[in-house]
Amino acid sequence: MPPFGTGWTAIQKGTASEGRYKEFTLNSFGTTNPNVAVPDNYPEKNAIFSQSGLGSFPLRLGNSGGMYGVISLTYPGEEYTYKNISLANIALADSSYGSNNIWYYLNSNDNGYATSTFQVGAVNASLINATYKGNELYWYHLTFTWIPAKNGNPAEIHYDYNDKFPDGSKNLGQSRDYTEVTQNIPVDPSVFNNPDRGRVYWGLTGANNGTSQNYSKIAVFESIPALTTAHVKTTLTDKTSGKVITDESNANNASQKTPDSKANLVNYNDELALDYNLAWDYEESKKDWLKIAADINLPTDIKYTSATITYHNDAGSSEAITIANGTDLSAKKLRYEIASLGSTNDSNGYTSADIVVNGRADNETDHVITEDSQPAVFKGTDAIESTSTPIFKIDVKPQYLQLTVSKNLNFQSINYLTTQTYLKRVTPFTLNVTELKEAWTLKASTTGLFNGSQSFEGNLIYKKDDQSKPIYLNSEPQEIATGEATNQNSTTNISKDWDDFDGLLLHPNNKKISPAGNYTGSLTWEVDDSVK
Repeated sequence: MPPFGTGWTAIQKGTASEGRYKEFTLNSFGTTNPNVAVPDNYPEKNAIFSQSGLGSFPLRLGNSGGMYGVISLTYPGEEYTYKNISLANIALADSSYGSNNIWYYLNSNDNGYATSTFQVGAVNASLINATYKGNELYWYHLTFTWIPAKNGNPAEIHYDYNDKFPDGSKNLGQSRDYTEVTQNIPVDPSVFNNPDRGRVYWGLTGANNGTSQNYSKIAVFESIPALTTAHVKTTLTDKTSGKVITDESNANNASQKTPDSKANLVNYNDELALDYNLAWDYEESKKDWLKIAADINLPTDIKYTSATITYHNDAGSSEAITIANGTDLSAKKLRYEIASLGSTNDSNGYTSADIVVNGRADNETDHVITEDSQPAVFKGTDAIESTSTPIFKIDVKPQYLQLTVSKNLNFQSINYLTTQTYLKRVTPFTLNVTELKEAWTLKASTTGLFNGSQSFEGNLIYKKDDQSKPIYLNSEPQEIATGEATNQNSTTNISKDWDDFDGLLLHPNNKKISPAGNYTGSLTWEVDDSVK
């Protein structure tokens, strides 16, 4: 039976979500015993047992063990929460500590009883000793939500522990020891005397310890319930492909039996938009969100072009303002003072805003790169909200460069001595360069024209147009044409507009005689992915 009066020593008519480590529970008595029956009058007993994700024994005696601690929920002011159990009959979870341990002494000598508590959804949690980016973490984030009873359903407590890192980044598994723990636990509101409008009081309690570090004794509040409630989220939109990437879409894809490896992949040079949405919650707020300072870290591998903010009110009106250009964003950061959000003092006031940062995906490597999430923090009166960009990948720069050229070219026949400056082409000639996102340079070289061992007295030359100076082709590659990179397949037809006085021509040496015969030679073309 429960120890009479134990509940009167605790806070009355309430529930407690507890995080406990061995310094505060002695660890010795933090052991499970699923053989002890749960009281029939335990609040929402049936709902708790049917709740998914709470384990095989959602109502436990003691914690679930584990070297880093446990989180659970209980009713500290109620007598049914407590039970006296024989120390000799508790499952020995700590037997590995050896015979010099106090638990071993009490257990082996059957030295009486210990008071234990029923705990709902007791789960292991990393309460200490986590690291992030090589540094030890001293701060642990908790989002705690009270959901009042509605439409015949019980009230719920929702908590999300280690959901964010201290810099505001969402916990996506970047740290092995900083494990996220989240639960939805049904609660009977009659324990709170069925509070008006479902509202309850809340607070923090703790226990002292031997450490002198401040972080073990301090809590920092980002928002105060029932004062100002706001929500922020980040969306990445690939405006070129229409793909939308969020943390939720990444999680849904990862949960598939065969995840799509390209679900969060964007192409090089695609137009991207990062949307930071801020919303003031009119149902949960008594005060407006004022003096909001945005401190945004941007993903590294995007060439940013602009940033805008668009304010919205409940009447459907909006106002867009440009707040930064590409130069302003070159440091991959954005800081901006946002107008107040809320309508408690102004019926036409802004209630939400979207900061949109535009740019193009950049990847100068030879492999797909992954963009880590980057935090964004919005600090205002009575509320501090944070979000981070979803993880996404940028594909390698697609490179396509092709040269199309005719195999043969014939020039006009002449007498052994001619006064013509240039000899014309007498057969069609094709010279095209096709590229995709590649700047290029076209060069040509030749060793000359020969009839057996007899060389032609003259030169093969190239003229860009009628007025340009001729380029004499020899064994050293000479630049013929250049082109800029484009974002789609583009073909430059170099020979399209050649006439009898430009393009490839023969320039005979009128002071020398070339013996009669058929002169042939080779012309070497080079196209490089660079431009002078």
